This record gives sequence, C-alpha cells and structure tokens, in this order.
Amino acid sequence: MGQAASSAEAACVISRVVEIAATCKHMEAGGCKMRLLEVLRDCADGKHEDGSKGARQCAEATAALRRCMEANAGHFRDQIRDMDEGLDKDEKGGVEDWEHIARWRWWTGMRRTSG
Repeated sequence: MGQAASSAEAACVISRVVEIAATCKHMEAGGCKMRLLEVLRDCADGKHEDGSKGARQCAEATAALRRCMEANAGHFRDQIRDMDEGLDKDEKGGVEDWEHIARWRWWTGMRRTSG
C-alpha cells in the first residue's frame, strides 16, 4: 500500500509539472510568459490578500497579464472567457467558497480591461 501511495503521489507531481510546463509554453507562444511569471512572483504565498502591499502588486501584475492576453485575444480566447466567467460569477454573488477563490482565482475583484 505504501509503494502504491508513493507511486500515486509521484504521478500527481509529474502531472502537475507537465501542466505547469504546458501553461508556460502556451503563455510564451502568445507573448505573455514574462507577465505570467510576474503574476506568479507577485501573487504567490498569500501576497495577494486584502489590505497588503502585495495585494496591490498582485492586482497590477494581473492587470498587466490580462492586457497582454487581450493584445493576442485569438490565442488567449479561452483563458479570457474563463476569467470573464469568473468575474461574472463573483458579480452575481454566486460564489460560495471564498477561500478557494482567494487561493485559486487570484483575479477575483479585478476589473475587465475591455468590453
């Protein structure tokens, strides 16, 4: 059982690494890899929590990433749509798990840069 668990954990780690690499390649292909890295730096480890200096830096980095993605909207169409759907859900009050949003949807509370 212990070896099976270790194999499963290793598979999860490998899967995550592959996912991160694919995301970086996609962002690089669309010209926004550096903006993504800035977001990861400025929004990591709870730096994006309300009331902190890090929250402002995270918001600025995220807005810059969004502008970069919109500059190549054809390439990032799906990601822009997903971000807008998240914003729509927040605005309609359909959010139930704010802890999850704070951790994973770091653009919560951001404004659309167009439209």
